[in-house]
Amino acid sequence: MRHRQTRSGQFHAPWGRAVRMGTVAVAGLFVSLAVVLPLVVPRKAMAPALLGPAIATVTLGLTALFCVRGYTVRHRELWIHRSFWRTRLSLQDLRRAYVDAEAMQHTVRTCGNGGFMAYTGWFRNKRLGSYRAFVTDPARCVVLEFADRKVVVSPDDPAAFVRALGFEPDTPESRT
Repeated sequence: MRHRQTRSGQFHAPWGRAVRMGTVAVAGLFVSLAVVLPLVVPRKAMAPALLGPAIATVTLGLTALFCVRGYTVRHRELWIHRSFWRTRLSLQDLRRAYVDAEAMQHTVRTCGNGGFMAYTGWFRNKRLGSYRAFVTDPARCVVLEFADRKVVVSPDDPAAFVRALGFEPDTPESRT
C-alpha cells in the first residue's frame, strides 16, 4: 500500500475499517430516521417527530467538525488538523514515540467519540493506562509518551511519523 505524505512533517489520517463501518452505520441510521419518520407519523404529530432527525442531523454536523483530517509535525509541535481548525500539542516534554498497532485494544472510552468519524477523546486500557486519542485507524497507532500523559494518533505512515518526531520506529515487542 502506498502512503501519501504531502510534504515533510505532514501526514494524512486515513479512516480504518472500524471507523468507516461505524460512520456508515450511524449515518445510515440517521438518514433512515429522517426518511421513514415523515412517512409513518401522522401529520398532526409531524413537528415532534421531526425533532429526532433534526437532532441527528445536528449531531452529524458537529461530529464532522471534530473529525481528524491529518497531522503536521513542526516547530516542536504536533498539529492535529480538524475540519476548520487544528489542535496543537507541544512536543517539548515528549520522551518517547513508537508504533503500536495494538495500542487501542481492550480500551474503555472515558469521555469522547468512540469511532464515529474518529476515536477522539480520553480512553483507558491496561496497556497504556489513561490516554488521549486522535485516531482514525487503530491499526496505524503511534503512542506518544510525555512526562505527564500519553497521546495516541494514527498517521498514514506510522514509521515515517515517528522518524519525523526524532525517534526510531520501534515497536513494543522490540523494547522487551
